[in-house]
Amino acid sequence: MKRIKNGLISSRSGKASHAVAILLALVFVMLAVVSVPLIRHLRDHSREIGCMAALDTADKELRNAYLVSGCSLTYAQAKETVTRVMNGWDDLCPGGGTVHLVYDESAEMPYRLVCGIHGSDEKERTRLNAQYVFENLTEKVKVYYTVNGKYPESVAVSLNGEELAVNASAAETGLRRGTDYSGDYKGTVAFFAVAGESEWADSFGAPKGSVSWFVFADEKHCARWDARLGWSLDNYVDYDS
Repeated sequence: MKRIKNGLISSRSGKASHAVAILLALVFVMLAVVSVPLIRHLRDHSREIGCMAALDTADKELRNAYLVSGCSLTYAQAKETVTRVMNGWDDLCPGGGTVHLVYDESAEMPYRLVCGIHGSDEKERTRLNAQYVFENLTEKVKVYYTVNGKYPESVAVSLNGEELAVNASAAETGLRRGTDYSGDYKGTVAFFAVAGESEWADSFGAPKGSVSWFVFADEKHCARWDARLGWSLDNYVDYDS
């Protein structure tokens, strides 16, 4: 009877240990589920603070250079100044944000820096990112045609630390707002058309072989360019349809 009792005790102890192990595993899983978003948030917040600090330093150096120049600093000189004092341009934002140099002739200090990820004005960020992608796209389309004798179906442009595929489109995409408001697209997307490739692409009046239409959308806003109307959509004007 004693041996049986010991066996029962041993069996119960084993079951209890197994239950404790399962409970601990569940606790670890729950902690991981809770901690991953928290860690991601803290990481993103740290990067944002680092970006703000870096751009603040660069802005101060840029202002000094502008004043020393007798307020005659050119755009190229302004970018060169920031690149020199910050030991580079592409890594100004620790979070990988594409930094844009904005010129506003109506401002007392006409040059300022805006990060494509951390800039405070969402619509301005979309507009600047869209213009940056468009400028890179037009150059890459020309180079691709020169090398291959045809126009690309997709062009990769580096934006905010990631490769964005800008895809050729044979018709309107229907994008009028950010992708959060569309069931067809997610994240950041961009499309283009080249004059001479279709009747629709030709309708904007661009010279054959040039980009005639372009649309860019992130999660919140959308920007469109065509050779007939220039830039438009919800980050340029209020759009309520």
